[in-house]
Amino acid sequence: MKSLIPFSTAQRLGVVGALLCLLNAALAADQPWSQFRGPRGDGHTTATGLPLNWSEKKNVTWKTAIHDRGFSSPVIWGKQAWLTTATADGRKLFGVCVDKDTGKTIYDLHLFDVAEPQAITPENTYASPTPVIEKGRVFLHFGTYRHGVCGHRHG
Repeated sequence: MKSLIPFSTAQRLGVVGALLCLLNAALAADQPWSQFRGPRGDGHTTATGLPLNWSEKKNVTWKTAIHDRGFSSPVIWGKQAWLTTATADGRKLFGVCVDKDTGKTIYDLHLFDVAEPQAITPENTYASPTPVIEKGRVFLHFGTYRHGVCGHRHG
């Protein structure tokens, strides 16, 4: 039995805003943030002078609404920040890339269709695994469903 919790636009913007806070380290250091929790996988950066507090308006560079639901952390290479999202019912899986400086959507790729998604807990989404990125490629993973590799330019 599937149980889905709908997310409002404000909640999705809040999640994207929270992701921006995670991005601040990579934005400030201008270094690739290539995997979950950063280059070394420990959530640390060599950047200095990063904000310790933020709110809806304070220390937020930009906000971009991302459709549907996803809990993946963003990865960054060059000017591109990639993350995943999926429809609430898990039938459509997407890779989304935004410009790390402006928040403008660069790519919104409908990657896979899932005929019969498995049930998940209401607190989770079908786009929870974080992508991995390297020069020229981003690896988008959706757990047991599928994974894909996309080439990316200018990064």
